[in-house]
Amino acid sequence: MSVEENKQLIHRIYDELNKRNYDVIDECFCDDFISYREKEKPGDRKTFKQFLMYMDSGFPDIKRTIQDLIVTEDRAALYFTWTGTDNLKHQGRNPTGKVINVKEVYFIRFKDRKISEYRHYSEPHHMAQQLGVKLPDD
Repeated sequence: MSVEENKQLIHRIYDELNKRNYDVIDECFCDDFISYREKEKPGDRKTFKQFLMYMDSGFPDIKRTIQDLIVTEDRAALYFTWTGTDNLKHQGRNPTGKVINVKEVYFIRFKDRKISEYRHYSEPHHMAQQLGVKLPDD
């Protein structure tokens, strides 16, 4: 795909996710898509879609905003932020009702006009600090 087509694909995905249209994952991600998240086992397309739905249920007003996007014919680097109100009950932690702002970076690979790989990086301590949660030391 061209650089412009890849940019359009990424913008479409994030526009649709902001509308809670999770079918965009099945449409725009390869069948053999793989997602790498820090300190987690690699996930497939179904796992990635479930993760997004879980996060969106925990932050029901979540809004993703692309801050910077660098694209080539076969790869991209995406920096985006998301904001949302914490309604997530997770591992015994009750929701705080706080609005948080999280920064994330993805390195993306394209294959066959779709996304084939995500490598995700974020700062979990920043999110925990906003929620008033102490993470265990690594």
